[in-house]
Amino acid sequence: MYKEIDWDAMTIKNNFLFQETLRNKTLCKYLLEHVLHIQIKTIRYSETEKTMSAQLRSKNTRLDVYVEDNHGNVADVEMQTTGSTTTAFTKQLDKEAMRIRNNDDWRWKIMTLDMEIQDMKRRTAIREREKGKKEGIKEGLQKSKIEIAKAMLEDGMDISKVAQLTKLSVKEVAALA
Repeated sequence: MYKEIDWDAMTIKNNFLFQETLRNKTLCKYLLEHVLHIQIKTIRYSETEKTMSAQLRSKNTRLDVYVEDNHGNVADVEMQTTGSTTTAFTKQLDKEAMRIRNNDDWRWKIMTLDMEIQDMKRRTAIREREKGKKEGIKEGLQKSKIEIAKAMLEDGMDISKVAQLTKLSVKEVAALA
């Protein structure tokens, strides 16, 4: 069952909102120039994370960008949120984040992605459960074969005959004797 997203509680510390907010090149450039103390000529965004391990409700926030300064130097920068501070710039970031958060198209995109992530997790859990069942059945059958083989051996049945009837190897049956 899909759990509704609490849009009002979503802040820039949400990974997807953080990434979308800092795709505003003006804000991203301003932030990076002040943090790195360089003049940035260009910003390129890395591909969005290829794995879906990050959840919509997770606390992990990250955005990778490539920046080139006015001297042609290129740097790969990983940005993450930290504690909260209130400055004119962070207020600008929050304003942009809230604009994005309230955009119906963006909400639809994120809700769809969140449902896909939840569905993927559900399918993975089902596969793991099925795998566990199969392993349990296989283990149970093996234990049954061993118990039956032990009973046959106790009745004096020949090792090769026990192996043939239980589908255990002669070596496995011999180890039980």
